[in-house]
Amino acid sequence: MKKTIPTALITLMAILILSGCSTGIHTSWTDPYYKGKRFNSLTILALSDKPEQRYAFESTVSGVFNDKGMSAIPAYTKLKSDTSFKYYQFEMKFDSLGVDAILIFRLLSIKEQESYAPDQTYFLPQYYFNYYTYYYNHYNLVNSPGYVRRDTIVKIEASLYSNRGDMLVWTAQTSTINPASVESLARSLGKTVFRQLKRKKLI
Repeated sequence: MKKTIPTALITLMAILILSGCSTGIHTSWTDPYYKGKRFNSLTILALSDKPEQRYAFESTVSGVFNDKGMSAIPAYTKLKSDTSFKYYQFEMKFDSLGVDAILIFRLLSIKEQESYAPDQTYFLPQYYFNYYTYYYNHYNLVNSPGYVRRDTIVKIEASLYSNRGDMLVWTAQTSTINPASVESLARSLGKTVFRQLKRKKLI
């Protein structure tokens, strides 16, 4: 016996699955010559010309790191979006925060991607209380119709600089799928970057 799951239900299931965004790292680099200690405190800086989005992003990523035992400070507390600085002033601002490193995020692209998920047919077993009826049981076929999937993919570059010597220690390009807001993007990205830096023994 073949059953078909309604298309509306499939669409709803897809929406629920995609409602939580996910972030992946597809390229990364770590300075092989860096022999310094692990960083204990960071400034989080988002390069954006939109102050509200920058503040939300920096605050959310800082919150992720702080929740995991780090000391993270949003850069907007010292660096205002509408102010330009010379290099020595830039250094003084970061030094005044008393942090070991600066974690900078830069938007690379935002793209819409459309793909088609084809029909799928799978077996749905029925369970019985004794092996006799189970022996004569047959498996029902369940069919889920195909559907068009539309994704928003946000690519962001994350770079970690040592505050001492202004040296690039680690950098990566990331992709986040279907963020619902700046905060959800920052939260997913912050968790992924934190795990990677922890794995690299940089924090």
